Amino acid sequence: MNLLLKLSKLVLFVLIIIFFIFILTYSIFIFKPDLAINTSNKLGITSYKINFEEIDSNKNLLKPTYSLKNIKVYDKNSNELMAIESLKIGINVLGSLSSDFIVINDLEIINFKIDQNRMLIHID
Repeated sequence: MNLLLKLSKLVLFVLIIIFFIFILTYSIFIFKPDLAINTSNKLGITSYKINFEEIDSNKNLLKPTYSLKNIKVYDKNSNELMAIESLKIGINVLGSLSSDFIVINDLEIINFKIDQNRMLIHID
């Protein structure tokens, strides 16, 4: 019985730690989106790097909206693939969780430029 109690406390502790890590990560995406993008760039999570001048969030937990200015996307060889003067995107988190795709509430793109010679599309 004592072993079962210790095991249940350990499982509860691990679940609480996982919950706090999830909340911390989600809060970073909402309140500090620049930190999330810069961390992704530094860790090399994707084969692309995203640079921007300014990023702003409305800090709404359920329907966050992000505004980015002067975005440039580079490949791993530092070739510019695309540039966007201004991007505004709003996401419905509850709608996205209840469906199998991201639900976008608001989308505004100003001056989108893409280098088609450098873009490679892989379809598997």
